Amino acid sequence: MQCRFVHRCLALGFVAAALACDHARAQVTQYSIFYSLYYNQDGYEPDATPSGLYTTPLLVVQDAADLDSASLSLPENLGDMELTQDATAFYLTDTADTQEQMLTNFPAGEYLFVGEGGNLGSVLFSLYRPETALWSYETPSFSPETYDAAQLIDPNSDFIFEFNSWDSDSEANSRYGILYLYDYNSEVPFFYSASFSNSETQHIIPAGTLPPDRHLVAQLYFSSQISEYVGSAYSIVSFDRATAMHVYTSGETPPCVGDLNFDGFVDDADFVDFVLAYNILDCADPSMPDGCVADLNLDGYVDDADFVIFVGAYNELICP
Repeated sequence: MQCRFVHRCLALGFVAAALACDHARAQVTQYSIFYSLYYNQDGYEPDATPSGLYTTPLLVVQDAADLDSASLSLPENLGDMELTQDATAFYLTDTADTQEQMLTNFPAGEYLFVGEGGNLGSVLFSLYRPETALWSYETPSFSPETYDAAQLIDPNSDFIFEFNSWDSDSEANSRYGILYLYDYNSEVPFFYSASFSNSETQHIIPAGTLPPDRHLVAQLYFSSQISEYVGSAYSIVSFDRATAMHVYTSGETPPCVGDLNFDGFVDDADFVDFVLAYNILDCADPSMPDGCVADLNLDGYVDDADFVIFVGAYNELICP
């Protein structure tokens, strides 16, 4: 069974979100190229070869009205590519069959990002991709112990994701990892992310973070970059490997029925949380608190049936 890849814009958005600046100024905030390799891990080791290979040039502006259009000129007179606009981002995604093909389609050399129209008029940004591919020497890999434990996680306890450390060519001036967790079935969305250094080998998910009774995907990124500020813009050449693994959580929610804040009592504090969820009703509503823990009968709604269960626990007060 193949893991579905989280959309590549998650990784790109993680970078862009970290670059928020003065909204009163029209400006380009980022211009980048991402070379991304995606692997699956359906056992104790990830697949030996990637199942997804994507190259994504990206130009980010402060406001959607800052530019009307943007294009990319490739090195070696390989031509120009129009970038697609999505809100404040202009990008394209190229798919390849091999790493060699990726590097041939987007070779070493100077790339020119050209923007036209809007608040900025005409802009030009130059980015250089080095001869050396900067992918991590190691493929992201969850430990065998983590793989086994991830087949049934107790969401009411801390969970430790263990993985390998890694390194890359010294030409990179930035190396970091990211752990994403998101729903395999996006009908009831859940999302979590955390970043860490390339020398770290574990990340702890606190108790109560993961939703119960859920099929999730854990995706581990190793990102090796040449990055720098050029004026107000952030320039990035990023080589990323990412490994996806299926994760399952148990359905004990919560460990004491009605104890929605996990303090050992079913009291007025839990009642306030229950009323909030009751007024929202649908667990799929984006405003519903994470995990929809007030859905005590696990039918996807917080309604009168859940209220009957809650009242019984409320009358008992102290968890068994």
